[in-house]
Amino acid sequence: MQAACWKCGATPSDGTEDPTTSALVWEPTSRLLCSNDAPLSSEIPAIQRSLFAQHARIKQLESEIQELRRVMERRMRELQETEERAESYAAVLSPMRRAPAEILCEIFASSLPYTRRIGGHPLEQAPWRLGHVCHRWREAAVGSPLLWSSITLYADRGFSIDDTCPPSSVETQLHRSRNAPLNISMICTQNPDFASSQSIGLILRHSIRWESARLHLNAATAQIFVRLAVLKDKLPNLKRLEFASPVSTDVFYVAPRLREVTVSPDGDRLYLTTEVKLPWPQITHFRGTSISLDHALRVLGSASKMVQCRMVVFGVG
Repeated sequence: MQAACWKCGATPSDGTEDPTTSALVWEPTSRLLCSNDAPLSSEIPAIQRSLFAQHARIKQLESEIQELRRVMERRMRELQETEERAESYAAVLSPMRRAPAEILCEIFASSLPYTRRIGGHPLEQAPWRLGHVCHRWREAAVGSPLLWSSITLYADRGFSIDDTCPPSSVETQLHRSRNAPLNISMICTQNPDFASSQSIGLILRHSIRWESARLHLNAATAQIFVRLAVLKDKLPNLKRLEFASPVSTDVFYVAPRLREVTVSPDGDRLYLTTEVKLPWPQITHFRGTSISLDHALRVLGSASKMVQCRMVVFGVG
């Protein structure tokens, strides 16, 4: 057996030891690790074996780390899947699954009105998407008449009624709303086909159910009031009226329950004229613009039950 080196203490190698263990036999002295001294010729073979052993250990550790990463990824996927299953099981126990249909309908009603912007206008839409969630939600939504009682007909140069509220949708809403009071909105800027729409005919046949009416019709579509003439004496339940239509009409003169009227400007200045006949003795709330001071005074003089009035006199002020 050869003696250890008298300078560094390294044991001579016969070339048979495992390179991964040789590093455990020899370690560079602090003289070499902590300085820039050149190793002795006798030290170089041992250092090379130790370096080879370190590289082998690095590969071994990298392989182990890769395996640990694969195990970690599998565990992460398993954790995610387990969490999703736990959420699914928790959903089965959710109170929403056991809530009576009446409670669901109350929750649905609290989320209304559902507003959709079309052509720059915020329009109330029926809650069609509630029926797409699940069978139970669909049954509850379809069975709640109040959810379907707001019908909006909208058209302009870029959108026809058939695009925004086709007759089939109006028929469905009228059917699902049953005998519930209807909130009707007609909004049209410029569309020559608006007045002849089949959808308008459908809602006119249900005028006795109208509770509120919102009519924003441009002068170019004033011919709609010719068609609305059939409503005269057929609005027994109308309570609220809002219009922005520079036309004359007496359609709403006979509406025994009408109490609130709003004349809303829409683009051009719109004002209340003597040609718009309303049952002033029964009106309690009014907001709008009058054509003249004399007309405003006559209106106020005949509105014996007026509770709240905000009237701007055109040309005064």
